[in-house]
Amino acid sequence: MTAVTIDLNDQEIINALGRLAYSANHLEPALDEIGATIAASVMLNFTGQHDPDGNAWEPLSEATLANRRGGEGQILRDTGRLNRSITHNVSDQSVEIGTDVVYANMMQFGGKKADFPWLWGDIPERPFVGISEEDKAEILAILSHHLDRSIG
Repeated sequence: MTAVTIDLNDQEIINALGRLAYSANHLEPALDEIGATIAASVMLNFTGQHDPDGNAWEPLSEATLANRRGGEGQILRDTGRLNRSITHNVSDQSVEIGTDVVYANMMQFGGKKADFPWLWGDIPERPFVGISEEDKAEILAILSHHLDRSIG
């Protein structure tokens, strides 16, 4: 096999490669933007009363409506605490989107009265956290923007 070596001594390209390498090891700005975008998308799920893919949540039961404190009949919006708690946390290589509200898992995944006797009835799953195809496209656009900016 014949090998050819070409030495490239172009400062502009070398600087762009350096910025690209730096960006690859410092993902926090891109991850923070992704986290904020997905957290906003999750909040829109509450407003639209649907899962991340746009499928409507199961309506509230009569028992739930009878026990409501507020929320004007909106699903998962009795006091608004869960909706207001959605946030994101960024580390060096990851972003988490979620909530610290203890009953969030029950609302996301549902629960059966047989397993949780203190419930007044079964709770259907009403996923509010997730990534839709639109979210995925937005994530890819954010990453593309940060990549373009890093070598820019």
